Amino acid sequence: MEEKKKDQEKSQPTRDVWIELRTALHRIEGIVRVPSHTPCRRISDMIWHADRGASGILQLADAAVYGLDSNKVLFRKPILGVNKGSVLFVSPMAAESEPSLVWEIPLSEYTRN
Repeated sequence: MEEKKKDQEKSQPTRDVWIELRTALHRIEGIVRVPSHTPCRRISDMIWHADRGASGILQLADAAVYGLDSNKVLFRKPILGVNKGSVLFVSPMAAESEPSLVWEIPLSEYTRN
């Protein structure tokens, strides 16, 4: 019975939802694939779809892992599993593509005489 349910889930059309995860050490951006017919408006919906097998591992596609101290890409993976217990927060991002980061120069450095 469960195998039939898993086969049905795999055969359903999906859409990509870009999300950002934060852990104590990393910022992770990636895609959660959700069924097309699901509105997926709540953060809990995104987490549920990322952890479909209830294994405690969130599955992300096209994942990029950034260091928190440098905000540089540490590595990219086509599929990445993230321990659900290590996630501090989840946030949706633009669906079209990864957003570009905006760096601001502190003005205090330029106002000194």
